[in-house]
Amino acid sequence: MEWLAEGLMVTVLGLCTVFAVLIFICVILYLFGKVAASSKTEISTEKSVANIVPKVQPKAVEEVKVNDDAELIAVITAAIAASECAKGNNIGPDKLVVRRLKRVSSWNKEAINEQQNSSIL
Repeated sequence: MEWLAEGLMVTVLGLCTVFAVLIFICVILYLFGKVAASSKTEISTEKSVANIVPKVQPKAVEEVKVNDDAELIAVITAAIAASECAKGNNIGPDKLVVRRLKRVSSWNKEAINEQQNSSIL
């Protein structure tokens, strides 16, 4: 019975500690909110002065996205042709056709590397 009372004391002490820290964090966040609100009033007075001066709108510039993958396709084709030539298949680069070029994000590359390099125990 003694160990049960001791366990309950430790549990209550742990819960009190957790809630004390949570209350402390709430107080800090509340104070940050007050500080931010006081600085916001100073900024709003500066914005009201800035709103008086009209801003000149620059002309919209259209960005043309050039998707020039010709060099990349040439490198891939040359690499495949060299690989096939090393295997004994004498296929020239003019016989190869790149039909699709799929880009993989760095997150996907990392996931693939992690999957391939992981070992199952």
